[in-house]
Amino acid sequence: MSIQQAFFDLLRGALPSNRPNLAQEVAAILHLSETSAYRRISGHTQLSVDEMAKLAEHFGVHPEYLFDRHAARDVRFEWQSDETKETSYKTFLSWLERHLASIKTEHCTAIFHAKDFPVFFNFIFPEIAAFKSYFWNKTFFGLSAYKARKFTTSQLTEDTRKRGFLVFKSYAAIDSQELWNDDILNSVLQQIKYCHEAGYMASEDETGALLTYLSKLVNHFQVMAEHGCKFLPAEKPNGGKLELYHNKVILGDNTLLLEESERRTVYLSQNIVETLITSDPAFYQNAFTIKQNLIKHSMLLSNSSEQERSRYFDRLRARIATAQLELRI
Repeated sequence: MSIQQAFFDLLRGALPSNRPNLAQEVAAILHLSETSAYRRISGHTQLSVDEMAKLAEHFGVHPEYLFDRHAARDVRFEWQSDETKETSYKTFLSWLERHLASIKTEHCTAIFHAKDFPVFFNFIFPEIAAFKSYFWNKTFFGLSAYKARKFTTSQLTEDTRKRGFLVFKSYAAIDSQELWNDDILNSVLQQIKYCHEAGYMASEDETGALLTYLSKLVNHFQVMAEHGCKFLPAEKPNGGKLELYHNKVILGDNTLLLEESERRTVYLSQNIVETLITSDPAFYQNAFTIKQNLIKHSMLLSNSSEQERSRYFDRLRARIATAQLELRI
C-alpha cells in the first residue's frame, strides 16, 4: 500500500459518520471537483504536500507515522459506557441497536473472535438474555434493586426483549466470520454455577430450565453452522452468511471487526460489559491481519467438515451435561 493510499485510509477512519462520502469532503476542503478528488483518493493523481497538510489539519489526523511505521502513535477510541449503571443492560442494548441500525448490511462484513459466544446470539432464546441481564446488574454493578432479587427465566421485560430481537436481526443480516474455541461456554456456565450455589436462583427448576435453553442454543448454533447462515429457530435459513471456525489454540478475546464500504471499525471488549471503538486504519489493519492468520490455522465448521462440526458441538453439549451433573439438576 502506498503512503497516499494509507493517508486516505486515515481520513476514512476520521470521517464523521454523518458525512460518509470522502470524495465530497476532500473536494470541498481542497476546492476541487469530485472527479479530481476521486483521482487523488484512487492514487491516479499525486497528492501534494500542501494538500496533505490541509487535509490532515481538517480531519485532525497525524500522518507522520506513515513515514515511520515503527514509531509509537496515539490511537483514538470511543468508549461505550453507562455512568449511572442503573439501566446498564438496557442502555447497552440501545447502543448496540443504534450502531447496527446505522450499518448498510448489504455492504458490510464482520469478523468476530469470541472468548464468549457473541452477545447478539443471547436473544435467540431470550431466557439466556434474561440471565445475562440479571448477572450483569447483580454482580458487576451491584445494583441495590437486585440485592434481594432472585433469578427467573421470565423476568426479561418486553421492551428489552424487543430491543434484543432487533439487535439479533440486525447482526443476522451481516455476513460474518466467527472464530470460536472449545471454551466458548465456560463463562456463562461458570456464571450459572455461581448464581446457583450462591442461592441467587429462584429455584432449582430455574437453573435446570436455563441449562436446557443453553442446550437448545448450542443445537441451533450447529444448525446455523450446517446451513452457513444466521437465523432464528422458527425461520427459514436465509440470513447473513456465517463462516464458523474452530480455533484450537488461541482463546483470544471478544473482538469484533466491521468492514463497510467507506469505514472499517474495531470493537474491543472492556471491563466485561463496556466497549472501546476505533476506526483507526492502522489499528484495524493490524487486527485484521492477525484474525486472518488465525483463520488460516482454524477448522471451518460451516457448510463442510460435518464430522468435525459434530464433534465440536458434542463437546459443547458435554460441557452443559457436566454442569447439570455437578449441580445435580
